[in-house]
Amino acid sequence: MSNYTMTDTKWDANKSKISEWLKVNVMPKDRIAFINYAFAEGDANPDMRKNWWGTVCSAFRDVVNSPIVKGQRSTLPDSIQALLLAEQTAYAAEIESIHENYPRFRAYNGKHGKSGYGQYSSGEERAEALNEKMVRLLTNAYNAHEKDDTTKPYFFDGSIGDDGIPILMHNIQPDDAETAPTDSAEDSADSTQEDD
Repeated sequence: MSNYTMTDTKWDANKSKISEWLKVNVMPKDRIAFINYAFAEGDANPDMRKNWWGTVCSAFRDVVNSPIVKGQRSTLPDSIQALLLAEQTAYAAEIESIHENYPRFRAYNGKHGKSGYGQYSSGEERAEALNEKMVRLLTNAYNAHEKDDTTKPYFFDGSIGDDGIPILMHNIQPDDAETAPTDSAEDSADSTQEDD
């Protein structure tokens, strides 16, 4: 007989990953109900959890930023990983729109040298390249925050602004503070005086 059991730890980790993804991504309500049903069945029937997990996986087969990926599980918390996936979708849509609607942007903002220069062939290609940078930036900033690594330029604690965009905090180094612009009234008055 086949073994469809899954440990409580793994089952709960899978449920958490999906739950966090659903908090920040859009999915049809009937599909969410289907997923919740599969989780409820897995909770009630631990001996069949692998089977019910397969059912959950099938609900994500056509989802672009699916939280279900092959390979090693991310070391980021589920909430941060889900946020990154949601941001990839939103960012890609904006980049593709800019690529398609602004020919000057498309003409003057090509690939960098490591990618062979030249233009991006589509908004999708541009979005894929820029998404990699965005994910790396947010991941590095989150890890810097978690490790309190003051050598990194940005921190990200998982906070989201009112506009729905992750809030990156710039980490000003002591050397940067000496040369950082000030907001004093005296400085601004000097900078706007005209010569007679």
